[in-house]
Amino acid sequence: MKSGKFGLAALAAMALLGGCSSSETTTTTCTSDEYGVTDVQKITAQDDQVIRLEERLEIDFADLGMTEEDMAAFTEDDLQALFESEMPELSEDIEGVTFDYALDGTKAIMTMDVDLENADTGALADMGVLDTDTSNISLELSIAGLEEEGYTCQ
Repeated sequence: MKSGKFGLAALAAMALLGGCSSSETTTTTCTSDEYGVTDVQKITAQDDQVIRLEERLEIDFADLGMTEEDMAAFTEDDLQALFESEMPELSEDIEGVTFDYALDGTKAIMTMDVDLENADTGALADMGVLDTDTSNISLELSIAGLEEEGYTCQ
């Protein structure tokens, strides 16, 4: 009788372990393109928990009236200063978060990469980057929120 109970317990433990090892990693891309600003957000999740956020924000200065001559005098340092003047929290060093700035013709590009497995989610919530201060962020709810804001997700 004891060996029967042990066998069921072992079988149940193996089923639980098997369930843990079959987690699925997916990446969903959500885009918005309005008023000369393109925002692309790539969300990587393990099962329904978001583990990485990558955002690429492109602003076409030509759509805002700048010429290529205006842009020729504009540097990546100027671009970083421009983004940081609009969002001062971008200048902070936050573990698990990187920012990059680039110029491409008349386009200004800011990229942000957030590794939620290592980032300080409380600091990100204080900055307004995240709506919550927990690392347990639902992929399904994130997509629903972005679609509600007008993003198209695939």
